[in-house]
Amino acid sequence: MILDADFYYNMLSKDDQEHAQRVTNLSLKIALALGLGGELYYLKRAAKYHDLGKLKITSDILNKSGPLTEAERKEMMIHAKYSGEMLCEVKEDLRVIEIAMLHHENYDGSGYPFRLKGNEIALESRIIRVADVYDALRSERSYKKEFPVDVCKKIMIKEKNHFDPVILKALLNIE
Repeated sequence: MILDADFYYNMLSKDDQEHAQRVTNLSLKIALALGLGGELYYLKRAAKYHDLGKLKITSDILNKSGPLTEAERKEMMIHAKYSGEMLCEVKEDLRVIEIAMLHHENYDGSGYPFRLKGNEIALESRIIRVADVYDALRSERSYKKEFPVDVCKKIMIKEKNHFDPVILKALLNIE
């Protein structure tokens, strides 16, 4: 059997697949709002596959109802690198691998896995970052209830240093 990224995607939980689809849709909306109507292939694929690495994280951590311990948080942070490794295994396009692997990098350099900042982070990764956080805030998780749109916006504005300001502004204008 020849493995491809969809093989791993189909192994994700229903909730993670739905999250990936919402992040993909929102990422594409943001890109279009930014005038990036050209080639969105890499953005679309990377957004869909950005969380494949969660397959390598134990369900105890993924489904924990309370706060993560420091060790659990460190394990969870590895999922972005795992996503890149899994996409490498299935011979995904290198650009898609890079974008997916950098989706937790923060604009101010406080993200992971490489602590990149600003334009060191692929534009598509910066878009997925904003869409991913927004969707996580809007969604119920094992450890939290969903937040209303206005609360999500306030939280993201408070944490604005984590996001490319142009991309955050685009999100705030379309949501």
